Amino acid sequence: MSGPDPGFRPLTLTELLQDGPLADIEVHGPVGAAVPVTAVRIVDRLAALDEVRPRSAVVLTAGAAAAAWTVEMALRKAWEQAAACVVVSREAGLPGSVAELAGRLGIPFLVVPGDPLDAARADRLRRRPPRGRAHRP
Repeated sequence: MSGPDPGFRPLTLTELLQDGPLADIEVHGPVGAAVPVTAVRIVDRLAALDEVRPRSAVVLTAGAAAAAWTVEMALRKAWEQAAACVVVSREAGLPGSVAELAGRLGIPFLVVPGDPLDAARADRLRRRPPRGRAHRP
């Protein structure tokens, strides 16, 4: 098994929100998070929340975000696992209490206008060159 790629420098949540396609979404909880987002974890079933790694962006599918209590559970699990953020669709129609919980836990909660999987695909973690090296596409 090989070690981490020395040329990989993950984007921070702040950079994803300011510079990427995530710039037009609704954010609850802390917004100035300079937390590096090292992975994206698509969660389509609640049991998958136990497999979230630290600094992952947790993207809830429509099935996993079917009720407010499941999203609240995802927020709590993401907080326990030190995830970078939780992403959900606005179409889930969640009550304000979910956003309030994100604020209390101190975890960014991102609400996207469409399918959260589209947001995850559109802004996959990009590889950036280490400081001082030019990026070649």
